[in-house]
Amino acid sequence: MALDLVVESEEKEDSAAHERREIPDPQYIAESLPELFEIYEERNDWIARMRRHVNGENKIQHPEDTPYTIMKVHMMSLRAALNERLARFLPIPRYRITPPGWSDPAQAYASSLERSINELMYWIRRWNDDYGRCIRDVLTFEGGAMRWEPNTKAAWPRLMVDVDGEDDITRAVKREEDDDDEKIVKKKANAREKYKQSLGNDSLNKLFTHTYVPYEAFYIFPDSGAPTEMIEIEFRPVRKIIDNELFSLEARNKLRELMVEGKVNLRAVAPIVRYCNCELYAYYLIPEVFTPAKDTSLLNQMTNRYKQVPPQEMQLLYSYEHDAGMPLYTNYTGSEGGWNAGPNESLIGKLRALEELNTARDNLASQEYTNIRNLMWPKMVTYQNMDRPAQPMADNDPRKINTHAGGNINLFTGEDIKPMIQNLENPLLRGFKADVVEGLSKLTGAPGLFGMHQAGVEGGFQEATLLQQADSVFARTE
Repeated sequence: MALDLVVESEEKEDSAAHERREIPDPQYIAESLPELFEIYEERNDWIARMRRHVNGENKIQHPEDTPYTIMKVHMMSLRAALNERLARFLPIPRYRITPPGWSDPAQAYASSLERSINELMYWIRRWNDDYGRCIRDVLTFEGGAMRWEPNTKAAWPRLMVDVDGEDDITRAVKREEDDDDEKIVKKKANAREKYKQSLGNDSLNKLFTHTYVPYEAFYIFPDSGAPTEMIEIEFRPVRKIIDNELFSLEARNKLRELMVEGKVNLRAVAPIVRYCNCELYAYYLIPEVFTPAKDTSLLNQMTNRYKQVPPQEMQLLYSYEHDAGMPLYTNYTGSEGGWNAGPNESLIGKLRALEELNTARDNLASQEYTNIRNLMWPKMVTYQNMDRPAQPMADNDPRKINTHAGGNINLFTGEDIKPMIQNLENPLLRGFKADVVEGLSKLTGAPGLFGMHQAGVEGGFQEATLLQQADSVFARTE
């Protein structure tokens, strides 16, 4: 009985692995979209709200109709805190390799591998700030994503293997009379290495396609403990999709029909759903056309359209097996557990506090700015005698109050002229401002911005870390 259960479980695992390698049906992807949009709706709402605050686009409360001039100013507190925190990260991260043992050869191997990987990553990432943009997202709303795809054909085009198992470089290697199979293998390997070296380090920039993914367009299937299934929503110009011969002809013909019907202009884009699991990567086309608008994003247009009803006639564009054993996406999870399973009440509470404090600081600054503006360039209020004639004939007529700069002001007995805004200090303002700034510094983790020392910001943190590392090295050597 126990043997039967073991055999049955192995068969189930084999069948499950086989199913995972099968390309998901377009209908399955289409029906998953409304549910994913619903699960991550609150996340995307908070992402949009925090982006507005960081970019200084949040609304400032003010009276609509006043006799004085309203001045609005964004203090950009969250942007300043973000810049200060970003300064703690290297523009290109450095990788550390743990030695496989304590022997000298093991440590030499780890050091060589570490130098090679860091050099490779420098040439791959030097023209693309994908890492910096992901970190910026993590520091803003506690989540970021990046896509990695192999692109060997673009880096080394002559190393693409044909059906016969040879490429352009190995096919050109000539066999001498005294060459055995082992020598031929070495010659071909050396020829491939020389070809790679001849293209230089610039070719490494094409070896991987590493792309920043907006986190609001990144959806993880929340039905497993580890992120093994995910999709990304991408928008491409319709003409580029039609011209891409790698994509399915049937799917491209769907877009051609829309062009014939006159529904496609130069700015028209179509959504592509990128699906990825631990073995497969696939592109799906939604044969609908969207046009960029000022008041809403393309993603909002799409989610609003398919929030209740899944898209129809979704087409498979292209798929391949990557066999990486893990998804081709890096999901950067921030504090409070991130957004992997949809809404996170603890994380939302933190973002809500940041939003309220940032809004309060902008409102206070705008009120102070308005006060200073109207004190320095005041609007005057005149207190006139009821017997004053209503229609003075000229500016120099003593019956008219002239308030032009540099001019004389003639007043009758009992009349007065005063600025509308009085210079009166509010005793509660200074303490409230200090509380707001302190709350922002604690929540953003950037008190160095407001004059307080913090680890990594003029604080001796680096020195203490180096000493600790040195002690560890000495201990291992002993």
